[in-house]
Amino acid sequence: MQNGLFIRNLSWSVTEDTLGQLFESAGTVDSVRIPTDRYTGKPRGFAFVTMETDEMAQQAIDQLNGHNLDGRDIVVQYQDKDRSQSRQRHSGGFENDAEESNSIFIQGLPPHTTETDLGEWLSQAGTVESVSIPLDRDTGAVRGFGFIDMGSVSEAKQAIEQLSGQSYQGTSVTLRFKRPDKRRQRAY
Repeated sequence: MQNGLFIRNLSWSVTEDTLGQLFESAGTVDSVRIPTDRYTGKPRGFAFVTMETDEMAQQAIDQLNGHNLDGRDIVVQYQDKDRSQSRQRHSGGFENDAEESNSIFIQGLPPHTTETDLGEWLSQAGTVESVSIPLDRDTGAVRGFGFIDMGSVSEAKQAIEQLSGQSYQGTSVTLRFKRPDKRRQRAY
């Protein structure tokens, strides 16, 4: 049974009660969790909702994906990778348009993520050459994303296919090929 949902593009003003009431329109809600930044206490812009049944979860996706909530069009998808990617392709969700390379961008990292732990988790998909997790200049907190260089393009592709949409330390992460940084490229 797949009744866990991942909701993103939430306004910071959305509460668990508000989200729960919205999802009640699609069926019985078992739980709602909006992760917050450990240092600031602010919501991180995404949530996890568990519906009572798989059918109710599908109803919530069909009914609420793209719904405008507090001025933002929310994205509702399964937490499960395979179903999530399938729904995204058919619902106008995120598609990776960067060129394939051995460099990956990962988003949705929890605040306590370390480069060592992330590297170990990613190694299930292949050789991890390097991991970089940017930190907030003022607080030193993880900013929620990172960059990984895998041993080869095929290992990067495998990591994206195998791990994107999966739970990492309690949050759903998204992996995609890293886009080249156009700001750093110079024309000679």
